[in-house]
Amino acid sequence: MWYKKFAEQSDIALAEYKTFWFSKFNKALKWYFPFVNSSSTMILGASRRNNNYVRLYEGRGMSRILCFNRVKTTDTEVILSDSCDEYYFSASVFYYVLLPQVVAKVFGTEAAAYFHKASGWMRISEGMGGNVSAEHWLERSGELFPVEKEVQYYIALIDAIHDFHKREMLEFLSGNAAAVDMDAYRKLCNRTSTSLADFEKELDSAVESARENFKEGDSPVYYLPNDLLYY
Repeated sequence: MWYKKFAEQSDIALAEYKTFWFSKFNKALKWYFPFVNSSSTMILGASRRNNNYVRLYEGRGMSRILCFNRVKTTDTEVILSDSCDEYYFSASVFYYVLLPQVVAKVFGTEAAAYFHKASGWMRISEGMGGNVSAEHWLERSGELFPVEKEVQYYIALIDAIHDFHKREMLEFLSGNAAAVDMDAYRKLCNRTSTSLADFEKELDSAVESARENFKEGDSPVYYLPNDLLYY
């Protein structure tokens, strides 16, 4: 797969992305964001300074997402092997940050807390800033936010994978999926299963706004209103 073909070959992009999401992303996330709390339930910052200066690329003058690079963990296993994987990683982080925030916005902070417990997804907090927007988290990471020449390909990838993430979330919130904490999952679904259309509408709206932000090179600090920032 060539990143410039994401729009033309969206089915292939989706298939490759799903493989990355299910088989590589969790390990890559922990490698790229090692700055976590003692219980490993929250990533405490996005910047490279706070995360041992781990980077996707080496050298100067190389594109943030487009570069070809082989990145290895300490046990020598390759995590990110080419520019497509780097796109897939950035898009995965985008949805990893955004989806729980949409849960919080539609169903409230208690539901968001149950979501994190039920799914096992770590919370994110950009220092004292709390739950910054997904776009801002990418920007603060130092290299995940797409630059101008990358935006059209990045948006093409978002378009290819969005329905996949939406279906996954709708199934999870409906109560028909496995969970790492079944008590939290039951409590979550008691709040979400009858209002899935509201979640779907808000998620579509949030991603459309993000698409426009990427086009404009904007990374608004917050998506959530003030009263929902610190769930």
